[in-house]
Amino acid sequence: MSVYSIGPHFNISFQTGTFPKMLKKARIKPLNKSKDRKNIQNYRSISILSVFSKPLEKLMYNRLLIILKEALHTNKLTSWIQSKQIYRDC
Repeated sequence: MSVYSIGPHFNISFQTGTFPKMLKKARIKPLNKSKDRKNIQNYRSISILSVFSKPLEKLMYNRLLIILKEALHTNKLTSWIQSKQIYRDC
């Protein structure tokens, strides 16, 4: 899959505000933590995700951060934030 074929899927995700279900799927693998492979307590699980889920997650995070910073700067969220006591006008 190339950037040109995944780009439209990322755009649809931003337009609809949803994270594609195909990118939510993960393969769970057991990983041995110590030498005794017979003891099940010596294993932990790891999730193997799609290589495309992390870049989309990062893009969504960056866009959301920009929107929130603009909202804070223009005082659109001031009353809500002041009620939570996490922001004060200087």
